[in-house]
Amino acid sequence: MSEKVGKGSSDDELIYGLRKAVETSWHTLKKQCAEDVIERTHCILSDTADSYIVKFLGEEYTLKPQERAIMINGEKPFYDLFKIGIILHYMVHAKDKPIANKLISFRELWGGNEYYPAFTNRVLTPLTEYFCDKPKLLMEAGFALGGVKVDKGEYGISIPILPRVPITVLLWTGDDEVEASGNLLFDGSANEYMETEGLVWLSIAAVAELKAKASEKYA
Repeated sequence: MSEKVGKGSSDDELIYGLRKAVETSWHTLKKQCAEDVIERTHCILSDTADSYIVKFLGEEYTLKPQERAIMINGEKPFYDLFKIGIILHYMVHAKDKPIANKLISFRELWGGNEYYPAFTNRVLTPLTEYFCDKPKLLMEAGFALGGVKVDKGEYGISIPILPRVPITVLLWTGDDEVEASGNLLFDGSANEYMETEGLVWLSIAAVAELKAKASEKYA
């Protein structure tokens, strides 16, 4: 992603940055060897060998580099610039490295301290405020995205956001003496697949999707 996440960034600046990042990523992906892409990202090559199929937030996306187009769940065109940027960032940045199977905090990511204020404002605060009084909906929403319960936090669930990028969402509901809080942890290998800024965007998308899934069940 070429536009830094920050409180001072205007919507126009963010959109402009996303468009530039998407354009650059399409150009890069088009030139990359298909075999290398598959090994790095654990995506699937289509039967026609001209497209990649990758799972993101529980949905299947078909990427057509030659056409610079993305389809969702088959043949429906997909135009969400934000999500397209995240998917392409992963596709071009992922390295062929093993999962570490060790959880780390956001601050432990490369440059995590620099991005932590944005991560708190756009990820942790919305997560905690929305789910602190309905934690079971967090779990149900996470299960709907392919997550599995983990024995961490008061409520904890690990969700495979992208093939090689799981996140672990934790929630404490609090009481009269302790405020509710939430956290989002990453596998120690996360920066091998995405830059830290890209992981902020991915986390924003993940929390938004969890809230959307919960709203469907809560309605």
